[in-house]
Amino acid sequence: MAALSRQSLRASTRRNLYLDEPPATAIHHNTSPETPRKKRAREPSSGENELQAAKKQKLGIRAPSYPRVAPSSQIAKTLSASASKPANDVVTQNSQATTAVQPLPNGVPTTTQTTQFTPKPEGSVLRGGHGISEGEKRKLRSQDGGSRSKSELSLYFPNYEELVSIEPKESEFLTVDTLLLITDEIPKSPSSILPTTTPGKNALNKLRESAVSLTNGSSQTPFSSHDDIAKLNEAQKIDFSSIEKSARHTSEDPLTDAVYFKAHRRAERQEKQLRNIERERAQHEKVQLERLLDGLKGHDWLRVMGISGITDSEKKAFEPKRDYFIREVSSLLEKFRVWKEEEKRRKVEKEQMLMEDEDDEDGSVAAADGASDGDPPDSSDVDAWAARQLHQEAISATGDSRGKNKQHRPPSTVLAQPLPPEKPFTSFYSKPYLREAAIEKRDSMVGLVETPGPPPSAVGFSVSHQRVELEIDLVSRRLKGKTEITISPQSKDLRTIRLNCRQCELKRLSINGRGAPSVLYEEPYGRAKLNWHAGVQQFHMLRQRVEGQLKNPPEEELVVNLPKSIRIDELDPFSVEAQNLLLAKSIGPAKREPGDASVIDLTQSSKTAAEQTARFTPITVYVEFVIEKIRDGMQFVGWEDGDLRYPHAYSQNSLSPGAACCLFPCVDDPSSRCTWEISIKCPKTIGDALKRGALLATQLNGNPVNEATMKLSNATPNGTNGEHQPVNTDGVPGFSDEDNALDLSVVCSGDLTDEIIDPLDPTMKTTTFMCTTAVAPQHIGFAIGPFEHVDLAEFRESDEDDKLGQNAIHVHGFCLPGRIDEIRNTCLPLAKAIDFFTVTYGSYPFSSYKLCFIDDLVADTVDTMSLSLCSNRLLFPEDIIEPLDRVTRQLVHALASQWIGVNIIPKEPTDAWAVVGIAYFITDMFMKKLCGNNEYRYRQKKASDRVCELDVARPSIHDTGALIGLDPLELEFLAAKAPLVLFTLDRRLAKASGSSGLSRIISRVFLNAKVGDLPNSAISTTYFVKTCEKLGHTKLDTFFTQWVFGAGCPRFRVTQRFNKKKLVVEMLIQQVQGEQPTERDLEKKTFMRDVKEEIYGVYAGAVQPVFTGPMTIRIHEADGTPYEHIVEIKEATTKFDIPYNTKYKRLKRSRRQKERSAVGTGLDLSSDAQDDVLLYCLGDVLQSEEEVKEWKLTEWSKEDEDRMSQESYEWIRMDADFEWICKMSITMPGYMYLSQLQQDRDVVAQLESIQFMAAQREHPLVSTIFVRTLMDRRYFYGIRTAAAAALSKHAKDELDWVGLHHLEKAFQEFFCYPDSPMTRSNDFSDRTAYYIQCVIPQAIAKIRDNSGRAPFRVRTFLLEKLRFNDNSNNEFSDCHYIATLMSALAEALSSKSAPSEDTFEMDIDDGDDLRFHMTCLDEIDRYRRLDEWIPSYHNILSTTALDCTRLLAKAGAIKTNAGEFLQYTQDGTSDELRLTAFSNLMDLGMCKNDATLRWFLFVLGTDLSPYIREHMFRIFAKALGGIAIGETSSSETSVAGQNEGLIIEQDSSTEARQADLARKQTIVGALTALKDEIGANTVLKDALWEAITSPAISLREMGELLFVCSLLYAPETSMKVRLKYPRYWKCRNNGKGKITFTRTSKIRTTPLHPLPVSTTKSSTSATPYNYNRDDSNPTVTVAPRTFLKPPKKPTTISFSSPSAASASAAGSVVSPPLSASGEGTKPRLTLKLNLKGTGARSPE
Repeated sequence: MAALSRQSLRASTRRNLYLDEPPATAIHHNTSPETPRKKRAREPSSGENELQAAKKQKLGIRAPSYPRVAPSSQIAKTLSASASKPANDVVTQNSQATTAVQPLPNGVPTTTQTTQFTPKPEGSVLRGGHGISEGEKRKLRSQDGGSRSKSELSLYFPNYEELVSIEPKESEFLTVDTLLLITDEIPKSPSSILPTTTPGKNALNKLRESAVSLTNGSSQTPFSSHDDIAKLNEAQKIDFSSIEKSARHTSEDPLTDAVYFKAHRRAERQEKQLRNIERERAQHEKVQLERLLDGLKGHDWLRVMGISGITDSEKKAFEPKRDYFIREVSSLLEKFRVWKEEEKRRKVEKEQMLMEDEDDEDGSVAAADGASDGDPPDSSDVDAWAARQLHQEAISATGDSRGKNKQHRPPSTVLAQPLPPEKPFTSFYSKPYLREAAIEKRDSMVGLVETPGPPPSAVGFSVSHQRVELEIDLVSRRLKGKTEITISPQSKDLRTIRLNCRQCELKRLSINGRGAPSVLYEEPYGRAKLNWHAGVQQFHMLRQRVEGQLKNPPEEELVVNLPKSIRIDELDPFSVEAQNLLLAKSIGPAKREPGDASVIDLTQSSKTAAEQTARFTPITVYVEFVIEKIRDGMQFVGWEDGDLRYPHAYSQNSLSPGAACCLFPCVDDPSSRCTWEISIKCPKTIGDALKRGALLATQLNGNPVNEATMKLSNATPNGTNGEHQPVNTDGVPGFSDEDNALDLSVVCSGDLTDEIIDPLDPTMKTTTFMCTTAVAPQHIGFAIGPFEHVDLAEFRESDEDDKLGQNAIHVHGFCLPGRIDEIRNTCLPLAKAIDFFTVTYGSYPFSSYKLCFIDDLVADTVDTMSLSLCSNRLLFPEDIIEPLDRVTRQLVHALASQWIGVNIIPKEPTDAWAVVGIAYFITDMFMKKLCGNNEYRYRQKKASDRVCELDVARPSIHDTGALIGLDPLELEFLAAKAPLVLFTLDRRLAKASGSSGLSRIISRVFLNAKVGDLPNSAISTTYFVKTCEKLGHTKLDTFFTQWVFGAGCPRFRVTQRFNKKKLVVEMLIQQVQGEQPTERDLEKKTFMRDVKEEIYGVYAGAVQPVFTGPMTIRIHEADGTPYEHIVEIKEATTKFDIPYNTKYKRLKRSRRQKERSAVGTGLDLSSDAQDDVLLYCLGDVLQSEEEVKEWKLTEWSKEDEDRMSQESYEWIRMDADFEWICKMSITMPGYMYLSQLQQDRDVVAQLESIQFMAAQREHPLVSTIFVRTLMDRRYFYGIRTAAAAALSKHAKDELDWVGLHHLEKAFQEFFCYPDSPMTRSNDFSDRTAYYIQCVIPQAIAKIRDNSGRAPFRVRTFLLEKLRFNDNSNNEFSDCHYIATLMSALAEALSSKSAPSEDTFEMDIDDGDDLRFHMTCLDEIDRYRRLDEWIPSYHNILSTTALDCTRLLAKAGAIKTNAGEFLQYTQDGTSDELRLTAFSNLMDLGMCKNDATLRWFLFVLGTDLSPYIREHMFRIFAKALGGIAIGETSSSETSVAGQNEGLIIEQDSSTEARQADLARKQTIVGALTALKDEIGANTVLKDALWEAITSPAISLREMGELLFVCSLLYAPETSMKVRLKYPRYWKCRNNGKGKITFTRTSKIRTTPLHPLPVSTTKSSTSATPYNYNRDDSNPTVTVAPRTFLKPPKKPTTISFSSPSAASASAAGSVVSPPLSASGEGTKPRLTLKLNLKGTGARSPE
């Protein structure tokens, strides 16, 4: 019986897979003598077969595929008889098992039915303990509930197969109610112990009584007396009374803990190590469970459960299993959380106890001060106090021997005293001076201690969950929404809730279902206007109204007071109610059946435990709102008349807060993170959306116009000036039936849960998404449009998919119709990138990743949770090469931002450097894997040089983080330097600690954020420094002080000399960054940033005199052997000697002469070369005599070779490991740089050699080195392009144009027919050759003669290459190559001779030159016109043609014609082309032209594209910078215009020269000059104020324009009131700023001042401002007005000007008046141009 029970227990723990079907690895064993014997598994014995049969009998298995294995006999009666029989007899015997009724402990009887077994048929085979007949077949997968693969859930659920099976569960042989009797021997009377066949209460009660008697120790037990113990096994009795009498009784334990402390110290350490290992293992298990939970809640949950190959109907059968696993895994995670909370609580208690013990010890030390030796330490010296305490502990530990002779007094009896009342807690320290000293020390230890827990909230609450429901009308831009915000109070005294809410009209607001007593809400867009006729000088009054919304974070607009009936009670964090609230808020409301008891068994998010613990009763805020006209926060594309793009819409997300609250009320703060449930209701198809808008317009036309109707009228974009036109409701014009049938898809952050068609309106659908990870509102984004889906995971290799398994993340791409091929080509590396990040840095924080490509996006990429909104500008087809590297890096960075940037955010704005730096660092690490190490190091070197140029008079990257919202250039600088700082940190960590460098640290940061150890998933600089020091095993405070908290980059000046006597290399390293000039000239590109920093008090960081750290120095010999030395830089000047003991002498360069002669004569120098050790790895091309003569190459002179032979080493390499961001200047001969270029394999060393030689004066030898580098295909392409660019410097008349000859010869060798200048057909299959083909024309275009003009030979070369370009046989597009040739030709044509003192030389000398000049212009214009018919990629040919025109016009090669640019500035033109046209207009100084300026500001303020508006403002800021620093001066241009281009110069005064210098170098001088130039321009004032008050711009754009007003104008606090003539008005001052105007009956008949008499007939009408464009600074002639009422006609501005190519241009700009409400359609400004003789089309 006992044996059967034990076997059954062991067998019951096995998986039911072994009971239902044979194992997958089961095979038939052939035991014939012919086959060799092999090792096989142990066959089950007869006893085991009998036990399996008995168990199957009790289980009642009735699987049709396998016959049942019957037991031998009944269990209780015939056990012995069955055990003696063979196994086969047992299996084949008919038997019947009967089980009597047995009562449960609660008295409910249970019965076991009688089971009849059939004998085993003949021929059955026993496989794995199962009988399988020959005639039976195995079950199909469809019959088995789908195929089940190995799932990780089986690791946590032993009965996984039973749980996941959809077959009905069969009864178990052993249950919790089965009665088991275990004895050690068979009693003589079985009836006295075993229950009878019909047991009742008596048998069970007897067993219970016996157990109770054993527990209580009653006399009824067999071992209840000492006599029984003495009789047991005849044991001897020992009496200890004599020992007790002789022993001396003391009050102390002779064996205290101190006795065992030393012996158990090692075991204690091992126990701590094991405990830490178990803790890390538990954290790993938690991460795995969270990942499984995310997968179970995702759309691919069947794959997580290990089920595949089932239909949708069968899928529903597994949903209860899924819910069960979710509940169980959630409960496991809850246990982890409770365990972690308990660990933290114990840790805090332990620390508090240790602190109290330290205080007690301090008190005892202070009390025994008189008896101690020496004086006590200073009260402010905490370290001295700690040393004293350790000394006292050592004395007490060794003082037991001295106290042995002391007599111990018996303890005195103390009466119980009542406990004193509890005192309020003040400090952990008993002495105030100790607390102050500790606080001072803590403040001084920057970056070492960080208090865990969420950041304190200033609003008094935190948001745990928010549910948002949006119903969007895409045509009318109307939004109707609901939101439910679950708030967790942080105190009982919370009575006010503040939320961000913009442009919303509140319809209903309730708190916990009750109405709020008071709601204060003032819509900021309604306040963003002055309700009187204000002007630009009242800008400060408007700024005061919107200043609160421009802050970071912005001020709350919605203030709600809680009702008095709502109480906030404190909850026990471990109570059931608190846990239910926690689970409910972590996932949001669950959609379950009403009677489901598992509603609260939901998963948790990965937030910190401090945030998850519900301390107080949560509050639910419910808001219903309506947005009649969405102005900000969401962009609509293609819904306007005339816009031919596919209609779509998307949310506008930005780094700065203020965008999310434009769509729904929320706490718009990056630190306010919660879970989300988002439901978006929109039309089903494009046709449904357009019909709804048309129907609304029809209803408005038929209904009477009232106030409500006018609101809807303004929301409809189909009208003009508020008048609606008839709309056809049957069909939507402009859209085909195919377009109308396109389904609208919703792409949103989070996981898609359902998509439901509205039962009341089948044209509408609702899509719901769940965000189970807490994120900020700014990281919630969505897009609606006819998107096409692309599964980008299909580009993942199959072996990678199998390797990752469930960690393989799905990557989805969404694009507008017709761009699937482009998105496939553009996003090709993303699947590989996400796998690289997952394996290297940790699991992906979300369930899937989506990319959605849209139009009009301001930034190239916008990062939201699990979704990246990308601009269509990034897409490129397969035949485009140029944007490949740039776009790939941008998309990979968007992916990396999901880990850090969305999931992990900066704790403070100054911590943004860590987020930006880590995101770009891991991006570059993947680019290194994708493109190779040479590409990676080359780009890092180029980035380092750029940072050294930019980081002049700039703040530190730590301070720059708080300036990101100030100007876009701040983020560009941060993105350039921060990843480089981490790159150098990675290099130093890898060398110092020998670890994997920064990758391990980043992986730990991601893991801590995943498991909740990073509070609020917000990283701080302190935390990052601490983690780097902990895992890097080194102190990094100096590094972060210099590179993160400090500004600037070091500049080294190195001198070296070999001392032959001492056999050392004497080196001197000086840091000379302090010698660099701190003052720099202002630039128009960065002018606006410099002005903002000056006004807002942003100061540059102090130049650090010394940068410290290790530097690697390598001394190279010719055989490639490097001697590496590491020097620690600690001072500004470092001197040291490097031992260099070698007998090696530098090989003479005559070796090359031998090689060249050997090549010419065909001799072999292999025997002679054995003694030579110099290796010529690279640059050894063009060595024959014929090649040297043909290419005009120059060799080293004999003097140089003799000097080289005296050197003892080839070259010295400073900072060989690239650990510094610096500029390095080494005083090393040129031939050593040549050796470094040719023999060093590092691409950085080669680039440094090229840079050094390019800075030297022109010489034929240097040109020879460059051309050999260019022609050697073994060099990296970046080195070859750098050599080609440097060749242009050596094309001088003094050198017989050797540089030009080398460039032409190289181009002919690579890309032309043999011995012919005619180029071959393009072949861009080799990217390296493509870059070389582009860089050679650019280098040739920079060649100038002694007069400063490009030689005719250069211009002819470029024209021929552009004219005879052939791309017919090329599979790639040549648009970028043609654009390169056009720019090069324009650069050559724009060169002009320098003026001499006694002559005046014209640009074009003779007729031939004029004809050639016109031929070049015609060729450029030909490609521009060709681009109109066959558009190139992003219209790059047209944009390049406009740039060429601007370049030639500024150089005076052609006359300026504004019409050539204005024709590309209208709506309907591509964005890149429009912006290029506007930029060129402003660069040419057209901002001084009032008509152009009005048109420019009109587009800036009214264009519907935020991308256009943003870049228009940047162009405007750049134009203002050009005027301020004097590059575009209105006065000089006007004088030049009046003198027909002749500029008369005269000696200026000292004051004028000082003012000109001040405007170029100081902000104050530049602003003063800017005000003097354009401050009085009335057209600028009016146009700028119209742009500010335009209803199309956002609050942020309004703030930028108001800032410009503050630079140009002085504020005037006034209110202009317009009164209608001719009646008189009375004015009365009511006090307190109130004035009342009353109209009288008196009529004015005469003007106050006599009007001038006008002789023209037009004096009685409105005369427009007339400008003559022949005059660069036209005067304004305004005819006198004789009317009393203002004219109603729109203001007309006209201009006329002759063109360069005998063309005349005339245009007018007509601006219709805007409506008072600012709503309705976009104002239109008609631009009419009449172009004659230019061949260009006239836009209408």
